Amino acid sequence: MAESKTLSHKGLCCKELSHEEPVHQTLGSKKEIRSQIRALRAELVKPEHAAEKAAMDERIREAVLQLLHTLKAEESIPQTVYCYASFGGEVDTFGLMDALWQQGFSLALPRVTGNCMDFYLVEGKNDLVPGFRNIPEPAEHCKTVHCPSAVVITPGTAFTRAGDRMGYGGGFYDRFFSEEPEHRKVAVCYPFQIFSELPTEEHDRQMDDIITGEG
Repeated sequence: MAESKTLSHKGLCCKELSHEEPVHQTLGSKKEIRSQIRALRAELVKPEHAAEKAAMDERIREAVLQLLHTLKAEESIPQTVYCYASFGGEVDTFGLMDALWQQGFSLALPRVTGNCMDFYLVEGKNDLVPGFRNIPEPAEHCKTVHCPSAVVITPGTAFTRAGDRMGYGGGFYDRFFSEEPEHRKVAVCYPFQIFSELPTEEHDRQMDDIITGEG
């Protein structure tokens, strides 16, 4: 697993984070970790931290774009990128999507039906409608896409430097990556989402890259 940036941050709502080590050293239960990250994200979206969040989002966006261009030059990755529509206190992806469209990439976003998650081509933000858990997802008119070697920009609750990922509990991405394992899995997160270790299960899928935007 490649780290695109070092994992540190001095932000007000991430003040537990040291400059060298992951913010969280003690292993907790999945429930405890999810609760902790929800609280930090809730703090981050407060108006007094808007500028801080925007700055982190911009650094993450630039790091993702740099990685994609490097991969395209070295590995001839597809022009289609799988992304997600950010929600709540997640790393903002709408600015990233705008940049990718401007640079000629095609974007596919997930839609959840029952226990399945499939990706659909999205040509603009007007193609998104409220979906599962009110998260924006492709509208019914969007066409399904199958590009098994595409980069997948992946959300999550928490990660480790080794590439372990804890999602939100639904298992959608783990099932998707189990069915399509050839994807380049690129996680985006804030530095306070990095743990020294996480409780993992056999079906959990590791990330290839974790981008926090910190250098």
